Amino acid sequence: MRSSVKKWIREHNDEALQLLRQMVNTDSGTHDPDGVNKVARMCEQQLSALGFSIRRHSAAPYGDHLEATLESDGAKRLLLVGHMDTVFERGTARARPFSVDGDRIAGPGVHDMKSGLVSAVYALKALMQAGFRDFGRITLLLNSDEEVGSPTSRLLIEALARSSDIGFVLECAYPDGSIVTARKGVGMYKLVTRGVSAHAGAEPEKGVNAIVLMAEKILDAAKISDAGSGTTVNVGVIRGGTRRNVVPDFAEAEIDVRVATTEEAQRVHRCLGALSSGRLERSSVELTGGLNRPPMERTPEIERLYRLVREEAHDIGLNISERSTGGASDGNFVAHTGIPVLDGMGPQGGFAHSLDEYMQLSTFPLWVMLLAQSILAVCESR
Repeated sequence: MRSSVKKWIREHNDEALQLLRQMVNTDSGTHDPDGVNKVARMCEQQLSALGFSIRRHSAAPYGDHLEATLESDGAKRLLLVGHMDTVFERGTARARPFSVDGDRIAGPGVHDMKSGLVSAVYALKALMQAGFRDFGRITLLLNSDEEVGSPTSRLLIEALARSSDIGFVLECAYPDGSIVTARKGVGMYKLVTRGVSAHAGAEPEKGVNAIVLMAEKILDAAKISDAGSGTTVNVGVIRGGTRRNVVPDFAEAEIDVRVATTEEAQRVHRCLGALSSGRLERSSVELTGGLNRPPMERTPEIERLYRLVREEAHDIGLNISERSTGGASDGNFVAHTGIPVLDGMGPQGGFAHSLDEYMQLSTFPLWVMLLAQSILAVCESR
């Protein structure tokens, strides 16, 4: 079956690239629900023709989430996860449309992650054309809000993962061909300090400077970082004060946290919480927020899945490797449910979220093959 799958993918590579061109030339920023829904319709047309049942989940103010499911008589239940939204504003596709320059395809969202969507569609088409039926269920979930943290799709992702055996996330592979077996968890916090305003020149003693208090807390927050554990606590935004000659009574800071393990997430949360403890005269400190995405930790099950996929990559001439990253994805949510998952299973490329974003053209069909053969390998394994 592998040889017929490879042959079909090679023969339909140009067709797949035409679908990719259509997607890239369609604006689908997170806050452009009409554009996201256009991409959803492109995928729906392809998948429904294969016999997948389609369910659209309304997710206003974002576009719909698309859930496509096909059941058969096999044992393994697979979940494929991708996102249709990009970080680019409406009009970007017209300004920077799909283009080919040597071995690179450029355009908004081509790497993050429209080539991943197309590779999933064509991997599934190749498998169905080859007569593959040895699976219990294949579900492809495409959400519309990943770039803003998946606020409306997280529960859906986790629910589908809990009823699945294996997960593949279609974020694209790195330029060197590495895929992701571990991701840090992400915490988002806001720290607010309140003091007492006063005239900075005439009566400064009557005031309590909220910015000075915030500065002390920021220094305490920085001490929570732990390079040895890979934990970072970054105060990325601060605001406060109204005028130069007024003792400020308000300041706030936005804090980004990255942790490799759940244990570290709990420690950091406790330490940040301690910043607002204790009694303060005529002032206060308030902390809100928490862990937005749990860590995707590299488990023995993920290691075994990676080895299985690496063997399939070797079979088709792809030299892949694994990496961990501080960036988060919906793979964090899938891993949180306990099932083994590999992330970065889309075609390789780089410079996501930038003007230089690209996908490597020559390896595109190989990554479609890898996804298809990885699905085969998982279903053949016992």
